[in-house]
This record gives sequence, structure tokens and C-alpha cells, in this order.
Amino acid sequence: MSASHSKLHDFTGYKDAEFKIPFKQTDSIYLTKNEIQKIYDLDITEELLKKNGYQKKFKSTIKSLNEERDRFLLGCFTALRHSDYSRLDEFISKMISFEYGR
Repeated sequence: MSASHSKLHDFTGYKDAEFKIPFKQTDSIYLTKNEIQKIYDLDITEELLKKNGYQKKFKSTIKSLNEERDRFLLGCFTALRHSDYSRLDEFISKMISFEYGR
């Protein structure tokens, strides 16, 4: 049942012959399966960071990069937007608090 049939709204402008849906040609930008696999397999180490010019706080940086890579891959595998999967930590924390009273 549609929203208009359910009386959730009364907009009927889409029935008008003048109503047009705008269309814009865009380029699709995406990663291949091989590129995603390379990101998945990437071993983020102190040596890798040094090789790429990074010079301080290796432990916390490695931890942060691994966590962000995992979030990014979650987005790749689930088609969630960055804004959606970025909020998952907060959501999961709330669920754990609710479930276990923490």
C-alpha cells in the first residue's frame, strides 16, 4: 500500500504531466574486488608507517588505522554510507549498555 493510499500525505503533484524527475549523468566510482581485498589484507605496521613518512605515536596510530580500515570494509560489504557506519560504535555501545546494564 502506498503512502498516499495510507493517508500519510496528500501530495499528488507527481501525477501532473509537467512533473519531471531531474536526471544528471554521473560517473560511477567504485573499488574492484581485488582493491577491496588488498585493503583487507593490508598489514598496518610500524615499518609501513615509517616507510610512508610517519614518525610518531605508532601504537595508537596503528590501532586507529586498523579500526578505520575495518569500518571502511564494513561499509564496502554492507553498502552502508560513511555517516551510517560511523555511528555504529555509538549504537553498539548503547545496545550493550541496554542488554547488560553497563
